Amino acid sequence: MIEDYDKEFVLNCAPVFTLNEILPLKKASDLKKMCMFSNISGLEKMSKNELIPLAYKVGTNENEFKNILYGMEENMWEFLKTLIKDKYIEYNDPFPDDFYNMKFFGIVQIFHFKNKQFLVVPEEIRNMYNNIVTEEFERYKHHFKNIENYAIASANFYKIISFKCLTNIYNEQNEDKTSENDMFSCLIKHFFVGKGYFITPTHIVSEEYEGVEADELEKFENETRNMPRYVPDKNEFLKYKNESYYENIPQIQAFRDYLKSICDDEANVNGFVDEVLYIIRNEDDTKNIFDILEVYDIKINYNQVDEFGKFILDIMKNTRFWTKKGYTLNELSYLKRTKSNFKVLRGNNKEKRTAKRKKKDFPL
Repeated sequence: MIEDYDKEFVLNCAPVFTLNEILPLKKASDLKKMCMFSNISGLEKMSKNELIPLAYKVGTNENEFKNILYGMEENMWEFLKTLIKDKYIEYNDPFPDDFYNMKFFGIVQIFHFKNKQFLVVPEEIRNMYNNIVTEEFERYKHHFKNIENYAIASANFYKIISFKCLTNIYNEQNEDKTSENDMFSCLIKHFFVGKGYFITPTHIVSEEYEGVEADELEKFENETRNMPRYVPDKNEFLKYKNESYYENIPQIQAFRDYLKSICDDEANVNGFVDEVLYIIRNEDDTKNIFDILEVYDIKINYNQVDEFGKFILDIMKNTRFWTKKGYTLNELSYLKRTKSNFKVLRGNNKEKRTAKRKKKDFPL
């Protein structure tokens, strides 16, 4: 039923079609949210009558709207294209949670009327859209999206990478070329929290290390200066847009099969393997692996300890580590033997972390 849907930003009345008509119908709290990024102080103390013209000014800022469109995810972008075609549409499903920004910025207005739900793109927004969205705009949006995909993937895979390095990778794998300045400009204009990365003037860094200082970045660069960077092919590289993705090496499957031979519960085996991979990829103390055996009801006896340990060691030697610039320990060992001037960075021990923690200490 309509009345059970999310009520935030919803108006309980017949649809109207301009911001001039819509904004006076909104609650003051919703108007304040629309104005949050306007850098205007004193919003909390403003009356509704003061907020209405401010919200109108924010909502009709064409440059800001253009930036929102540039950064809009593909599924949201296609949905907006559908809405733009009509003055309103009847839409009686829950409004998609992923499209929250469309409500937040006032791009789409939601009306509940006579137990039906209507979606409206206000005329002012529609006019701005029609002025902005040209073939040139769509080409640039596609260009930006390619760059952002690389930024997200690199933040997940490398954790820290300079604009210079990522620009070189991007240009080697794409006909659509970029530059350090272009890449920085794209990402700084269209950055939203929660995409997995943040940027400094020189680097793209995983959100896990938000707050890292410039001298720590410089230290990491100095310590890894002589280390080559492993670069997957484009198809493999972009799989790392998914923060949970990892290369499913044969050693992992062998370990999984081994565990199934001593534990009948497949769900427990898979859960345990995921925890083990998490510990290894984050270079935590491998002693923690033994601590969680009991959690997953996996029992190994004294005679199985060596065999169990060999599986862990095989996985460690063939796992890609961000502190090794994407290389495995086996690959680094080979490179060290074949290049006399190659310097291997020793991994630093980190403090213990629980499997469910979200933040990690910067390991320098």
